[in-house]
Amino acid sequence: GGSIDLSSLTSADGLILPKQLGGGIDLRSLTSADGLVLPQHVGGNIFLRHLTSADGLVLPQHVGGDIYLSSLASADGLIIPKQLGGSIDLSSLTSADGLILPHDFNLFMLYCPYYIEKEIMNNPDKYYMAPTEDDKKEIKR
Repeated sequence: GGSIDLSSLTSADGLILPKQLGGGIDLRSLTSADGLVLPQHVGGNIFLRHLTSADGLVLPQHVGGDIYLSSLASADGLIIPKQLGGSIDLSSLTSADGLILPHDFNLFMLYCPYYIEKEIMNNPDKYYMAPTEDDKKEIKR
């Protein structure tokens, strides 16, 4: 039900995390997502501040708080959770290439360089997922 603080951990090799976590998780010292399997549901914030690549990173389906990926230079293959209760910090991005946003993602919840925000706004079909059939049913209600 609480949070996990592994802020000094530098490698995720052999790390086994629960499938669900009521609070947040602090893995701020990891520089690689190799071997990292995050819970499917995280109720709080996720700190991955020193991760420099999204290679191998699979974010939870549900995140109740913020996601801190402030050292990520490339978003290639990064899929933002469909259910995100807070914001996502991608302040070091140099390109939006490969970034995948949920169809209804609020761009005000993305912290990134201004030119990347403009790129996403000018090319929504490139960066936003198409709504699924379930999403379309929710929209009709």
